[in-house]
Amino acid sequence: MGNKLDKIKQEYKNRYGLSQDEIENNLIFAKTKDEKIVVGMPFFNQSQDNSFYLFDGEKYMDLYNEPIAQIKFFIGKDNKSAYIRRLEFVNNNYKGKGYATMLMKCFEKYCQKNNIFSLEGEFIPLHNESPEKVRNYYKRNGFSFKKVNGQEYISKTLQDEKNLSI
Repeated sequence: MGNKLDKIKQEYKNRYGLSQDEIENNLIFAKTKDEKIVVGMPFFNQSQDNSFYLFDGEKYMDLYNEPIAQIKFFIGKDNKSAYIRRLEFVNNNYKGKGYATMLMKCFEKYCQKNNIFSLEGEFIPLHNESPEKVRNYYKRNGFSFKKVNGQEYISKTLQDEKNLSI
């Protein structure tokens, strides 16, 4: 990733006034198969409606730059679990190219960096995707399923950060 990645990190630092620590601890940089650098970034607010976004790293998250995809989540009271509320594919131009998997890998890496080793949530199919397609996505990404009182749930235990590669 070299020079291109360093340039992108410097742009984020300059544009958003982020320290090197903030960049290293909160932003996840990864390279896709087609050599595109993507940035995974959490956004927190006062409610429990936190999001983790995947952006095109070379567009620097301008206000009008729509994210590629996002996960809505909240952190459990024990600070050891992330509860996935919803997985959303925002931009149709990126469907079917592996970006949703990249989003999940970046989110997992962010969780591991922050000592969160369990992902859980209700299985909620997307309004524009078949339940089977969404179920297969979670299965491919290592999630297990269980039903409780008719509601289906997903869960995954994460490995130690040093064992995860993007």
